[in-house]
Amino acid sequence: AQAHLDYPHGLACRRAYPQTRLLSEDEQAARHKAQADYDALYAEWSDQDEVPEDVLARFAALEADLDRFERLSIAFAPEDVARGGLIVSLAHDGAIRIERGLIRPEDAVAEVGAPDNQDDAAGHTGENEDKVGEPGEDADAQSASVRADNLSADLTRDLSARRTLALRGVLAGQPELATRALTHKLVLDLFFPHAEHSCLDLRIGSPYVDSYADGLADGPDALLLQDRHANWAEQLPDASDVWDWIMALEAEALGDLLAYCVALSVSLVQQPHDLRRGQKEAGNQLAQAAKLDMRRHWTATARGYFERVTKAQCLNTVREACGDEVAARLKGLKKAEMALAAEQALAGTHWLPAVLRVSDEGAGQDAMATGFDDDPVCSPDAAPMATADAA
Repeated sequence: AQAHLDYPHGLACRRAYPQTRLLSEDEQAARHKAQADYDALYAEWSDQDEVPEDVLARFAALEADLDRFERLSIAFAPEDVARGGLIVSLAHDGAIRIERGLIRPEDAVAEVGAPDNQDDAAGHTGENEDKVGEPGEDADAQSASVRADNLSADLTRDLSARRTLALRGVLAGQPELATRALTHKLVLDLFFPHAEHSCLDLRIGSPYVDSYADGLADGPDALLLQDRHANWAEQLPDASDVWDWIMALEAEALGDLLAYCVALSVSLVQQPHDLRRGQKEAGNQLAQAAKLDMRRHWTATARGYFERVTKAQCLNTVREACGDEVAARLKGLKKAEMALAAEQALAGTHWLPAVLRVSDEGAGQDAMATGFDDDPVCSPDAAPMATADAA
């Protein structure tokens, strides 16, 4: 560890980023077990007014396990962990800022075929050193023997910084080329996560969400994305040739590829301790612009929704979607029966919970106001004829 009074800009570190990884079979099995235990515990205690301390502790332990598996799904590559480090500093507002995945130049992996001996790497040996600059040697020959990139670190940084600003200015006036450069970087991140063939200092990730709910990985939305991914993967050349391939793409194909890469980076997953502010509002804005209609992607079912909420929430949902009279007929049912009855009552209504709506505004108003033109209207006759056993 080293301490600096000022931020160490001169370190010239390369940045490595964590990559999305699939959990092993054992990890997936353990995660599914923890999720099943959590769901079972919730189903058992969700209707109780008071929960014992030991049950609360069990909830906390299961939540910790699920959070751990979430962290395991995104990790640095082992080689980056072995050679990387971090910088801890204070931001302008006094908050602690941690930058991980920094790799010093001397710790970077040497290029394949690079000489092991430092003297050889510098282009000379002890035997030849005595001959350099001998009297009578042609001056042009001496100049040619000095490598063009054999400059000091400070001068190299100075010149490359000037070139960076110059390229930024030129690229800012070429939106079509900038779009291709952006697409190139996104393709490398998504299809070649360990490739380093881009000079753009940005990264894109594809958060793994398939394991958050049963059936997501095999659902129509996931299968559509899998088909798109396979289609692009079959067309892509090696990572080192992607730039030339993208430069040759027609504008329409380029737009399709860019849209796919950007789409995979979308994440609206709400975690209990997620500190990202503005995510929900930004998601609403994007969903509205994309004309996302979750009624075409999701339906309230007993297993997928009503068994996972309290009885009070179940009745409130039926009341909101179908009215007080229909909800009254479900009172007194046991939890499993109520969930099934609620699914039957809401069939065809296209009701959505607030988290799936574009905006929370009007969540307490009539949900049918946003329904399809051919939406069936809930009526007392739509409620199932269930027997109200004692709960």
